[in-house]
Amino acid sequence: MTLVERIKSNPDPAVLQVWREFIDGLALYDKAYSNKDSVGLCDNLLHTQDFAVDRGRGVQCLWCHSVVYCSRQCQHDDWRVFHREECPNSRLNRIGTYALSL
Repeated sequence: MTLVERIKSNPDPAVLQVWREFIDGLALYDKAYSNKDSVGLCDNLLHTQDFAVDRGRGVQCLWCHSVVYCSRQCQHDDWRVFHREECPNSRLNRIGTYALSL
């Protein structure tokens, strides 16, 4: 009999309760670990928890490289509302910082 089988067949309610809590904890960590390669941030200021998120790779602004989005849709929405104005200055800041590091 395996350890898991012995624990499950134990009639002691305290043992079963500890076992259930252990399994619930494992499920939580498994869920977090399965998302480890996905994007957990979005620079779109209008992004809310209600948005559907593409949990794949993030989308970075190819011009300034200073912002990251959870999806192309968030990138597009932020460009229309805000990032279009900040992007040129963000690019200059990035280039200036890079030049100083040489």
